[in-house]
Amino acid sequence: MKKAIGLLAALLFVISPLSGQEMLVNGNFDNTEGWTVYDMGGSFPIAYEMSYSDLEGPAFGDGPFLFVYAETNSYINILFWQKLTLKAGTTYILRGAFKDYTPDFWGVDLNQFWCNVYLSEEEPVDGTDYIPPAGGDTADKLAMNTWDGCGAGVDGTFQNDGCGAGHDSLYTAPGEGGVDTTIYFGIKTGIWTDATYYAMAVGIDNISLVPEGGSAVEHDALSPDGFALYPNYPNPFNPETTFSFDLPGTSETTLSIYNVKGKLVRTLVAETLDAGNHMAKWDGTDTRGHQAPAGIYLCRLSSGSFSQTRRVVLMK
Repeated sequence: MKKAIGLLAALLFVISPLSGQEMLVNGNFDNTEGWTVYDMGGSFPIAYEMSYSDLEGPAFGDGPFLFVYAETNSYINILFWQKLTLKAGTTYILRGAFKDYTPDFWGVDLNQFWCNVYLSEEEPVDGTDYIPPAGGDTADKLAMNTWDGCGAGVDGTFQNDGCGAGHDSLYTAPGEGGVDTTIYFGIKTGIWTDATYYAMAVGIDNISLVPEGGSAVEHDALSPDGFALYPNYPNPFNPETTFSFDLPGTSETTLSIYNVKGKLVRTLVAETLDAGNHMAKWDGTDTRGHQAPAGIYLCRLSSGSFSQTRRVVLMK
């Protein structure tokens, strides 16, 4: 019994959406927990919804996401932020999934739009534009920016959207000696325009901040060795959902479904596969062909030393 509990604990650690090293609360935006929202001013309101699921989310996200919509002929922006306690001098890895939905809505290229992450010692003030002072105590991580090489319709992460030099995924907390330091983590998105009327719609998902060398987060789909397990579609699903995954070379591969207690429900793939993109479907049945009960499941891809897990929701 003790051995079984130990194996279960190990499995749950591997497949946890946010490991114990994760600094942010609710980076998946499943609800409003953890985030303070400030409207930073402007002549038009900015609408947003967490746990949004009416559209397919960002490619490197996972399920419901934060959806932000705005239209204006002036400067407007909104800030989602939370207060963190980090170890001074420690380097952290920032991840996030983003998608521009604007062309899908209006059929035109959006202009003058950005989405930034700020990490700063300066606390935001409600109703005041959040522009932390430049220097060693502030990091500006640009996710999307239509005037800095990204273009409309971008769907990616901090690492692959090509949004200008200097906006990498690493952040070193100010100070030395590993003492605690207070940092304000903010996601700011909005529009700047000079009288011309523009609109924007963006999805933000799976934001995380973990210590460099710490536990990886399961939604980091941009593995440097070319492996990737993408979010299944549809999700939630009934009666069938499709998984897509990439392999950089020929390898023995398994794709399996577990329940939240770590028990194997169904193995979808167990064979040697060639490099490339592969797909597998799950019809919601277990290994005996019986219909699995509605609820949350976990799909795990294992290939060589690589493994990644996605959350799956089966509906009645």
